Amino acid sequence: MFHTPLAPLRWLAQVTPENMCVLNMAVDYLCGFGDRPMNTTCLADIKPPDFEGASSDAQQVSKATFGTTDLWNGMQAQ
Repeated sequence: MFHTPLAPLRWLAQVTPENMCVLNMAVDYLCGFGDRPMNTTCLADIKPPDFEGASSDAQQVSKATFGTTDLWNGMQAQ
């Protein structure tokens, strides 16, 4: 992870139900030494990453981190 003075701490370590799902799965796996089955029912609730920056959530993070809502500075995917 990199540091930028424009990024509020809440964006860097935000706890949401989605990342608690992954954390809980990791704890299940690690505490069971890989032998205990993991509860994966919450995976369907996790939103896919927005690499295009189209969602308002991605634009808010981009604004807080980079000072602009345009993640790619107007560049299009090739």
